[in-house]
Amino acid sequence: MLVYNTSDDFGIPQDGVLYQIDDAIGNATVLLNTVNAETINNYVHDFLLLDATYYYQLWSLADGIWYYSGSFKADNAKTINGSIWQNAINTDDTEDDMPIP
Repeated sequence: MLVYNTSDDFGIPQDGVLYQIDDAIGNATVLLNTVNAETINNYVHDFLLLDATYYYQLWSLADGIWYYSGSFKADNAKTINGSIWQNAINTDDTEDDMPIP
């Protein structure tokens, strides 16, 4: 699941809850509720605010328990003239996946 916020303030998903696009998790919003390498590398987050910084987090679900990737947790990007700089995202789930404390 990919979530975003315009501040570095994310909630924690509730175990056992399947979130839908646009659902709130704390102050963050769900962009994609199903993510794989193809969807995340081809996703375009549009209709962004001008000159705003966007923060993103990836979460995975296994046996009803939410996990986050520590290697991606704090990725962010700033819009410039209404566009956002785009780069490839590492979706290697073998690195530092951690249960929520």
